[in-house]
Amino acid sequence: MSAGIRAVAAALLAVACVLAAPLAAWAHDLPDGALDLTAKPRFALLSARSSSPTGQWVTVHSYQWGNHYQNAQYLLSPTPNPDGSVHVTVATTLWSTDGTTVKWTSTKTIYDNGAQAAFIGADYRTGTWMQQFAEFDVRGGGAHHITSRETPYGTTTLKVGWDFYVHVPYTISASATSGGSISPSGNVLVDAGGSQKYAIAPFEGYRIKDVKVDGASIGKVSSYTFANVNAGHSIAAEFEAIPVHTVTFKDGITGETLKTESVQEGNAATAPDPGSHEGWTFVGWDAGFDSVEDSIDVTSQWERVTFRVRFLGKDGSVIEEQQVAWGDPATPPEAPPVDQWTFSGWDKDFSSVTEAMDVRALYDPVISVRVPTKLACAIMADGTVVAPGGYRIENLSPVAVSLSSVAVANRSDYRECGFAVSRATGGEVVLCEAGMAQAVAEDALTIGANAASEELVWSFGPVVGQTAQELLFAALVGEAPLCDVSFTFRRAS
Repeated sequence: MSAGIRAVAAALLAVACVLAAPLAAWAHDLPDGALDLTAKPRFALLSARSSSPTGQWVTVHSYQWGNHYQNAQYLLSPTPNPDGSVHVTVATTLWSTDGTTVKWTSTKTIYDNGAQAAFIGADYRTGTWMQQFAEFDVRGGGAHHITSRETPYGTTTLKVGWDFYVHVPYTISASATSGGSISPSGNVLVDAGGSQKYAIAPFEGYRIKDVKVDGASIGKVSSYTFANVNAGHSIAAEFEAIPVHTVTFKDGITGETLKTESVQEGNAATAPDPGSHEGWTFVGWDAGFDSVEDSIDVTSQWERVTFRVRFLGKDGSVIEEQQVAWGDPATPPEAPPVDQWTFSGWDKDFSSVTEAMDVRALYDPVISVRVPTKLACAIMADGTVVAPGGYRIENLSPVAVSLSSVAVANRSDYRECGFAVSRATGGEVVLCEAGMAQAVAEDALTIGANAASEELVWSFGPVVGQTAQELLFAALVGEAPLCDVSFTFRRAS
């Protein structure tokens, strides 16, 4: 402290010690006749960083003996040092009010929690006013009890000392590895009982690996608060580069690669358009990729499109309904039997289904015609043939039929015989000249479904010669019919 500053401080101190109320007590034996001006309660500095009493002189002890006065004061720096320590200046002043000389030859040792912090030696100067100073730093968070001890020499009669507390802020040290930040960083001073919050944030491409408080892991937290601080602490944030994984998207039908993407661990990949396949419906992917933890292949999943196939009976009723995958064949049911009809297949191809369809059963009619083929004909002596009347053909089929051909038995006996079949109402139907099958016109004879024809009339040509006699005899003995004919019918158009 410069001489000028000390002179000004001394003047201020002299006035202060006379006018100011004492703030603390110093416990020791006073000389006989000395006037103790200090109060008995002990002063305790609540905070080294509070607005008061830091930054101003505080009188700890002041007393009078006759016309001699002495006091002890201290000054705390209003701002802690960068390392959190608090700078303390102590001063003691001795003066007389009657112009007599004063001096002290005692030494004063100042202690911080019992450890020596400063020393003021003896001063053998004389005068009406003198002052001595000592400066030191108080380190380490928490309460520091500042005391002193005086060692008198010679005839020293006045003595004062210091007894006060300094509450030094605690230091919290914050650090971070590369790849991120912690805020605030470095050393932060926190008053006893105070709190301090920290924010931890990784840089792009990095993530929090761990956070340690006082060397112990507290996990991957993004913030931490020290509450009710009563000791020094440390907080260290560790960061690591985020691993990058490869996500490959593949087509589940063709196996081709649709997309390859590099994704930071923990992030989500972006799926490509899965495309389309005829007969298939996209239903998703076979693996999750919302939070990628490793390199993976993701394959599109598909389901076959299905179509409804209904098998219908002859009357349109549903025999069976199936769901058939696209391109697959349907499986036909057994067609129900229909009287007078024969199942002949289905009306549509269902070997590769690509659309919804109704498949109807097809039936062919059973053609059944009752035809009298052995006629009770009479042969006359002159060879003429007389056929019976009232001849009808009965159609037992469920559909109309048409006569397609007619013939007499293929025997030599008939080679010279001709015949004709005509309607009773008139009109020739067919004529056979040589006993061979004769095709007839399509509409020559049509008989409705389950009906009988109109009456038909037969006429046979004459049989002559030896053949007539043989036929006559055969008919008489019943060995062979006279008129043996055959008919062929088809479904009418």
